[in-house]
Amino acid sequence: MSKLGLHCGCSHIFDRFSELRYYYIQSKAALYEGEKGSPENILWNFGDYYFADLIGALDNSTSLKSLCHPNILRVHEHDNIYGTDFVRCLRTYIFNGCNIAQTGKELFMHRNTHAYRLEKIAETIAMDVQQLPENQRMQLWFSCRISCVL
Repeated sequence: MSKLGLHCGCSHIFDRFSELRYYYIQSKAALYEGEKGSPENILWNFGDYYFADLIGALDNSTSLKSLCHPNILRVHEHDNIYGTDFVRCLRTYIFNGCNIAQTGKELFMHRNTHAYRLEKIAETIAMDVQQLPENQRMQLWFSCRISCVL
């Protein structure tokens, strides 16, 4: 395919022809995001670009900053000023069900180092991130993902 200069965006697998238009939209989104993010490839799957497409759609309809929790914006600002990586640490921690050991493994750091970072994050935002209710965890996780594109 590359000799011909063809590129392909692939949707999720589907079995209802009547919903073809949704999967066409997914294919277009995969192609657009893929060419933008990984131009060296020739084939992109929508599942790999789902979040980027979602953020793009939200950005077109509202200000992404308005969707971010103010505490995450504060942590993002702290990261930019001091060169820390607190947003990624918090996002990974929440994604791993608030499991410090699992998060440490994923981030390639000792669990005590990650626990220390969580304490520093808590100081920065005046919120105990280890005692978050589930609805707040989701909002903070989503805000962490959005802050990466701000």
